[in-house]
This record gives sequence, structure tokens and C-alpha cells, in this order.
Amino acid sequence: MNLGEKIHHLRKLSGMSKEELASQITVSRQAISKWELSESIPDTDNVVQLCKLFNVSADYLLNDDVESDMDIPVVRENSEKLKKRYQLIVLCILMGVFLISVVVFGFLTQSIMYAIVGAIFIVCFGLGLLFVKVFRKNQKNR
Repeated sequence: MNLGEKIHHLRKLSGMSKEELASQITVSRQAISKWELSESIPDTDNVVQLCKLFNVSADYLLNDDVESDMDIPVVRENSEKLKKRYQLIVLCILMGVFLISVVVFGFLTQSIMYAIVGAIFIVCFGLGLLFVKVFRKNQKNR
């Protein structure tokens, strides 16, 4: 898609008329029409306003080869890192809930063995998380 097609697409996705978009960025409706028809292009200030309004990057808006922000290598790489980090966080939370439930089960059933084993696992789990955090911090400092 070219710039005009992207502006048109984003405007339609947002449910805005040309008049509404024009008033949002203080240009005329005719300017919006010309941009969408690729008869003219917005100036730098208007591109910045469009990016903010539609929550897209200037790379996406101005680069015809970029169909989404995920096509930008840096965005894709950061997105994959965040996805892995969130998966790890969810896994840690689930593991913590499981271990705490083992301890609670041990106390409720008055099985001291479950409580002790669960407590040991919780301590080991916490130490493991601490170790990973310190290890990553040392890796970043190198």
C-alpha cells in the first residue's frame, strides 16, 4: 500500500469521515482527499499528527514496502522479546501458584511432609528466579 491507501485504510478503520479527520489535524477535507488519492502528500507536521492519531509509526506510514509495524525488523524483534518475557512471567506465576497450593494443601490435610516439600520448592524456585535475574544483569553489563 502507498501512503494515500494507508491514510484511507486507517481513517476507515477508525470510523472517521474525511471531515472528522481533517478537523482532528486541522487541514481541509480536500487535503485529506488529495492525500488519499495520492495527488499530494502531507507535510512533516501532518505526518506526525497522523502517526499519533492512528497510533502507527512513521516507517509504516511512509514506507510502501511496510504493510504493518511488524514488518519493521526492530519492532518485530522487540515484539518477539516481549512475547518470550511474558511467557516466562506467566510460567513463573503458574509455578508459584502451584507451589503455594502444595503448601496450603499440606497444611489443610495436616500433612507436614507436603508443607515442608512445598516450602522447600518455593525457596528453591525463588532462588532460581533470583539467580536468573542476576545472571541476565551480568550478561547485559558485559
